[in-house]
Amino acid sequence: MRGAEGSFSCHSNIQSSLKNWTPEKKLDAVIKTASMTEQELGKFLRSNGLHSSDLDSFKEEPTAAIPSRGRAKLDPELVALRSENKKLSKDLKRKDATLAEYSARVILLKKITRFGAPKRTTSR
Repeated sequence: MRGAEGSFSCHSNIQSSLKNWTPEKKLDAVIKTASMTEQELGKFLRSNGLHSSDLDSFKEEPTAAIPSRGRAKLDPELVALRSENKKLSKDLKRKDATLAEYSARVILLKKITRFGAPKRTTSR
């Protein structure tokens, strides 16, 4: 039990020490270790409390922050929804214009009948 607890606290200490590594420090470690032999690398890792996987993750971090070239692909569902939204908006504008036209006609007809338009004569 004690061994398991001791290794757990050691693991948490390693994790907390990794959080203290600044990006500059990580980059410096990657540059320094690039030309090291395996023995030198092992000594460096032990002296800094690192694993080789930590060093690999240090190498991956700068490239993960760089955005990829080109535009991101849009979700097909999003494209379809945008197209439908555009179509519905166009249809709504058309119906609003038609409604406004008919409203204007109704108002004009009311004014004409209110002010006494000449009566139409029907010829028989």
